[in-house]
Amino acid sequence: MLDELEHSLIEVRHAGDRRAEALACKRLGEAYAALNHTQAALDHFEQALGLFREIVDRIEEGSTLSIIAQTFAFTGDKHTALELYRQAPVVQREIGDRAGEGLTLNNMAASEGALGQYSEALKRLLQALAIRTQLGDRVGEGATLNILDELFRLRQLPKDAINYYRQALINHCAVGHRRAEGITLNNIGELDFESGLIEKAQLHYADALAIQREIGNTRSESVTLYNLSRASAAMNQIDQALNYSQAAMTAVRDAGDRWQESIIRFHHSLLLAKVDRITEAIDALQQAIVMNEELKHSDAQLQELQANLKK
Repeated sequence: MLDELEHSLIEVRHAGDRRAEALACKRLGEAYAALNHTQAALDHFEQALGLFREIVDRIEEGSTLSIIAQTFAFTGDKHTALELYRQAPVVQREIGDRAGEGLTLNNMAASEGALGQYSEALKRLLQALAIRTQLGDRVGEGATLNILDELFRLRQLPKDAINYYRQALINHCAVGHRRAEGITLNNIGELDFESGLIEKAQLHYADALAIQREIGNTRSESVTLYNLSRASAAMNQIDQALNYSQAAMTAVRDAGDRWQESIIRFHHSLLLAKVDRITEAIDALQQAIVMNEELKHSDAQLQELQANLKK
């Protein structure tokens, strides 16, 4: 497939068709992104963006900006992602691309939430939810509700969170959106976990994991495996917890999500320490620290990791 797309790009360049060249670059970027070849994907997306700006195609410019931002967010570089996300809605509003604006606001909020900017994230999500509800986009509405769930959970508002979870699950089931259904079941499990309902959480996590493996959603699978590990550890099932965290690390590496990988490695190091595998625990912790430094996590997160290393 890549060879065909590369050949197509060469042909349109020889023909001098700038719009066709831009679209070919964008398609090639999407193909590389699907294979987790992030830098190659970004190189082609940026070429496409320059060409769309050159020919003044504002629709594709807005779309490509959002895709580039999403790619940076996927690699864990939330700061760069936010800078790009903030440019896209300006273009999308100008051309009346309401669906694109809703998607960008939704993704922007996810990055803001990951950086602890909860108030800003909440504003974006409510804007995205209003747009998607107005458009009748049930799938998009459910995805926004999912991020709202997480935001409310982090702000310790469990009653609000469970209401949003239920509505999100209803929306996803209604349209047969298996990927979002799996994510929502995982989120419900997290709420159960934090309410002390560990066995109930494990059941929701197991349902989510089955869906994620069925559809090949590796990134979400890594998150659910991590949550299953936390739940097993809470039940003092350390060997099972280690198995889950090891599987989570394998999945997250396959997905190429270094942000999530650093979190899982830290958790895995604590489990190794509990069974007196100290050398392995220190190694895992040091790797987590290196990742945190590379990804520019908050000073508080880095200090916590370094404090654990001293212990």
